[in-house]
This record gives sequence, structure tokens and C-alpha cells, in this order.
Amino acid sequence: MKWIKGIWIPLLVILAVLVQGMGEVEITTEEGSLYGTLDRANGHPGECIVLIAGSGPTDRDCNSLVLSGRMDSFLQLSQALNEEGYSVFRYDKRTAGESRESFGKHAMVFDDFVQDAILVVETMREMGYEKIHLVGHSQGAMVAMRVAQATPVTSVVHLSGPSDPIDVAFLRQLESLPKELYEEATSTFEEIRLGEEIGAVSDDLQPFFTNETIPFLLNWMQYDPIREALAVEVPLLFIGGGEDTQVLAEDLDEFASLVDRAEVQLIPNMNHVLKRVESERENQQSYQDPSFVLDPELVESIVSFLAHT
Repeated sequence: MKWIKGIWIPLLVILAVLVQGMGEVEITTEEGSLYGTLDRANGHPGECIVLIAGSGPTDRDCNSLVLSGRMDSFLQLSQALNEEGYSVFRYDKRTAGESRESFGKHAMVFDDFVQDAILVVETMREMGYEKIHLVGHSQGAMVAMRVAQATPVTSVVHLSGPSDPIDVAFLRQLESLPKELYEEATSTFEEIRLGEEIGAVSDDLQPFFTNETIPFLLNWMQYDPIREALAVEVPLLFIGGGEDTQVLAEDLDEFASLVDRAEVQLIPNMNHVLKRVESERENQQSYQDPSFVLDPELVESIVSFLAHT
């Protein structure tokens, strides 16, 4: 539960890029600015990897405002890919970090994250990168697949994203709730699908079903990961973790069976936040302790994939 908190018509935006000292980049839109870091490397000139974070208020390092401690998964991934010679751009979502301060409180739907990532890709292209690879994590995996259909990219790495639409995937995660709460969540999603008013919900479900989240969920629910994957025309790699308790290995099996041309990689000891763990206790601790290392097989898999794209 930790990760839940047609034709694309681009929004009109004003785009400005400011590159400062340590690779800091600002991408300005009509609603606010996206802030990120470009970690440059020289091993693969003309190539750039864009990291797209998962759900919730997740910043460029893959840390969340709703969790104490740090994970630093994207910071570690960027450093590891830098060592392999790849330039990497990672950014604060409009709900996190410096970007959150710029955008402030505003109505938002899932497609806003897609449009933001499209602007990021266009910015990297304007900065001279001819080959742009997307690496999307969890919710960001769906964002990456939508972006790949809207603007030219070289490849997509789909990291730890579900194979079911988000309402189905979310309900699967809620199966551990008491029966009456699970049934209430099920009926609430059905009301959302039908465009009905949901009314009041139980206290335990209020963080998920509010006047602000319902339009976002309704927009997100329209996208089926399998259908979107089949529509991606560039090379596509699915990676999942054997110790991921949020998006299960079965999701990876589903992609493998239905998206024939894609590559699929299961990393046995990797959890949802891309760390190598050996137990359930370590799995939980890794969400708040950056001393847990990125699973080395993750970097190996990404680099091997990029080498032939």
C-alpha cells in the first residue's frame, strides 16, 4: 500500500531551461517548474537516461514525503549508470521536492505526469541528446510507456510496475484489509468507474478516496498496462523483483506471456524500491535506510539492454 497515496493532446506550455553549476535543470511550464539533476558522463555521447519516479510525493532521489528516512534508490541508480558511462536525468515530480514548492496546491490528473515527462524528454533533446532512454519505476513505468507513444525515445525500461489497471492492482493490495473495508473499497472503485458520487468513506479509506484523488484515479484507471505495452514500438524491457511485495512476480509473468517482443528480467533478491534484501525485515527497513544497496543485477540488466538499443 505504500505506493498508492487515446490520442494525446499536449497542453500549451512555456518551456524554459536553466542549467546551473552541478547539472541542476529547471523546466518551466504554465503551472510551475520541474527541478532536476543532470548527472553527466562521457562514455555514451549523445545518449541520456531519464528516470521517472513512482507514485506519491516522490523526489528525484526516489524519496517520499510520506515516509521517514531515505531510500535514495534513484540517486544510487544514477551514480551506477554514470559509472557505466551514461548521462542520467532525474527530477522532482510536481508533487515533491523543489517542484512541489513551485507548483503548490493544484488540481491534478495522471496525464499531468505524462505531460511533464514529455517536456523532460523534449528538454533533453534540445540539450543535444539524440538517444533518450526512459526508465520508469512503479507508477512511472506507466508514465514511460505513455510518453514513448507521444514523443520519440530510443527505449523504455519498465521497472516494478503492475500488469493490471491501477484499480485492479490497488484492490489486490487491499486484500489484507478486513472484509468489510475491502468490500467498501471495491464498491467505491465501481462508483468511480460509473462516474457516480462516492459519498463518505470509512476513515481507513479516506487517504485514498477524496475529492482530489478521484479525478486522478479515474484518469489513471483508463490505462491498461498490457495494452499500453503493446502500443510501445521501441525496445522494451520489463524488470521485476522476486522480493517485491507490492508488485508481484506474477505481474512480470503476465507481461512475458502477452508482450512477445519485449525482454523480461526477474531479479530474485530485489524488492520494490530496487534494493537487494535477504529477509522481510530487511525489505521493510530498506524503505527508510539508504545504506541498503541497489541490487547490482538491476544495473547489469539495464546496461545490457541499452547496449543493443
